Amino acid sequence: MQFDSTTNSGRASIIEAYKIAVSENAGRLSFKSFCDVNGIFDYEKILWWCRDRQISVKKIQQSVTTSYADIAVSPSIVQVHPSSMPRQCSVSLSGISITFPDGVNLSLQEGNAESIADLLSIYRSRCKAAGGM
Repeated sequence: MQFDSTTNSGRASIIEAYKIAVSENAGRLSFKSFCDVNGIFDYEKILWWCRDRQISVKKIQQSVTTSYADIAVSPSIVQVHPSSMPRQCSVSLSGISITFPDGVNLSLQEGNAESIADLLSIYRSRCKAAGGM
């Protein structure tokens, strides 16, 4: 997406896009990283513009992290499909909880789809070897 960082409306759209990106990354995306990824080279001018309008990038990040902490976690099943893209390009997932049919609970702080699929494959093969699943 192309952004115009020279106009007020363009800067406002950058901040709105940043809010969305932060919410998709659970508050773990710096404004500089967002700008780097999107080809915005004068991010400091945008920060000054934000300060003039009392827009806080830190508060944007904190509001997303707080809202994630307030969400009650309900059990759900998510099908994981590993892709053929290189591991360094894979999106990082966090707060992963897996309950296997045999009652084993596994909580992971962070991982990507490929590593989780590998873990599930290894667990399944070991269960089969032990005479289960």
